[in-house]
Amino acid sequence: LLVRRGSEGVLSRGYFGGGTVEAVSAEATWEVPKEDVSARLEHGTVPFLDVPAALHGLQHLQTLGGARVEQRLSALTAQLVAALRALQHENGRSVCVVYGHDGRAHSCNVAFNVFDAAGRVVGYNTVVSAASVHRISLRGGCFCNPGACHGALGLTLDDVKKHRGAGHVCGDAVDVVDGVPTGAVRASLGLYSMAADVDALAAFLTAQFAQRAEASEGFSASAGLSEGAESEEERGAQAEAASRCAIESLHVFPVKGVCGIAVDGSWPIGSTGLLFDRAWCVVKDHPTAPRVVTKVAVPQLGDLRPIIDVHAAALVLFHRPTQRRVSVPLFPPPHPAPPAEAASLLSSLADSARALFRPAPAEVKTLDVRGRKGAVTACAPAVNAWLNDVLGTQGLLLCRADASSLSNTSDFLVINSASVRELARHVPAAGWNGDASVFRANVVVGGGLAAWEEDRFTGLAVEGLKLAQLAPCERCTTINLNPSPPYAPSPEREPLKTLYRLRNNRGKTYFGVNACVAAAASDPPPLAAAALRAAFLAAAAAAPPLEHLEAGAHLPPQPPLRLPSGPHFSVGASVDVLEAHHSRAERHPAGVS
Repeated sequence: LLVRRGSEGVLSRGYFGGGTVEAVSAEATWEVPKEDVSARLEHGTVPFLDVPAALHGLQHLQTLGGARVEQRLSALTAQLVAALRALQHENGRSVCVVYGHDGRAHSCNVAFNVFDAAGRVVGYNTVVSAASVHRISLRGGCFCNPGACHGALGLTLDDVKKHRGAGHVCGDAVDVVDGVPTGAVRASLGLYSMAADVDALAAFLTAQFAQRAEASEGFSASAGLSEGAESEEERGAQAEAASRCAIESLHVFPVKGVCGIAVDGSWPIGSTGLLFDRAWCVVKDHPTAPRVVTKVAVPQLGDLRPIIDVHAAALVLFHRPTQRRVSVPLFPPPHPAPPAEAASLLSSLADSARALFRPAPAEVKTLDVRGRKGAVTACAPAVNAWLNDVLGTQGLLLCRADASSLSNTSDFLVINSASVRELARHVPAAGWNGDASVFRANVVVGGGLAAWEEDRFTGLAVEGLKLAQLAPCERCTTINLNPSPPYAPSPEREPLKTLYRLRNNRGKTYFGVNACVAAAASDPPPLAAAALRAAFLAAAAAAPPLEHLEAGAHLPPQPPLRLPSGPHFSVGASVDVLEAHHSRAERHPAGVS
């Protein structure tokens, strides 16, 4: 079906199929179709490549004996249901609620949800993600069966509409809205499943989600979170150690999802963190739904090395395998004002004619970054042609954020080097070598801090700038990606697997803290774009040009940058811990997850 863009509004159907809606309710005739016309009209895809295998599969089942297979799977399913229903927290509450399997005939698929010791649901996405680290495959959501799903969960039409209003759509990761689950977890048994698989799932759920009585209050943290000092002497020792805290290294990540730059010296602070941090991203182009891509989807991005050429006011991207490079201006070039005669002529023309004499506008995309909408502008066609050429891809665009940073949640990510070393001590040597770059932190602090001491931070001060709104940084499988070629996930699923074991919190795990700049009323406002550009160019004029940037040479270290005014962070600068919680209940209040 070929459809001209802009005319899809005339296409309508009185029915819909799987995968074509963002939300639907079986209680009433109510659905929200997908915005993208191709997704809205494509009612599933027949697996035609698998059709020839169907005959062989049926013959294999006939050889085994269909009745024997059914009997075996029925016994395994009963064993799984019994195991899930037997799981309990130490306070007696059930870990799992199983839906269905109430004596009537059922398939060998078991749907359930996990609850913590306080009776709060743990989102299905959290359970599925944690299980994948342990090589257990589960599915989360409504499994393309909204009628049975909503019925089992007791969701009304109003609930479904409320979840839609909160941003939940079919197939996304929004698994809990106002404490109510939007779906469930499904464990599916098949021909080759064994009793050991059932035991492994039960053991995983017990280890990750069954809570001890003392861990069921507040944040319900378990091992790995630092215990605050309870005596005055211990508190004094911790305060003295914290006073020796300093910045060990600074890292700027100009392009989201690409490796960062280790700064040797000082670096300016902008309105959204380190200057130029996550200012660009790589986008998979699409007429209606462009999306940011990272090394998870495009591992070749790991071959790109960025550097800020201060002297030339450009971002240089270096492709390590081919040793080719491309330069992108740090500041969009302003359009020069037309001469007075031309301006007078343009003002007398009609709008349609005037547009012919104006420069072609840059291509602007609207992206969704962790639930936040933002506009980005595509770089020059030559830059994007270079990008696709060196990566061997099609349809990728290097784009710059128009206003804010493209970071997921905060201005800065701060980690403690002592915690990195402590985690490495617990990870098998073959799993992870202790390389802290996998955590993609902007600021690495060290000195007198003990491991996990960052759990106590509620505020930091660095060179006169206060960082507040500190929150633990939730971790995912991205940290398992090897920072060296071929940039594949660690076969041992490390360091995330060990992190889950050490710092399990209701199935989620955290490492490092997110922080934002806390501007006081007396602080000067961030430099406006024009003033920032002028200050940067003034500093660049005094900076020596980067050496060894000729073709075929590797990139040199990132030189420091210091603007005439405004705050800066520097390697070696003291870091003051402004406040610190002293007890578990103070550090981790209930509901922070």
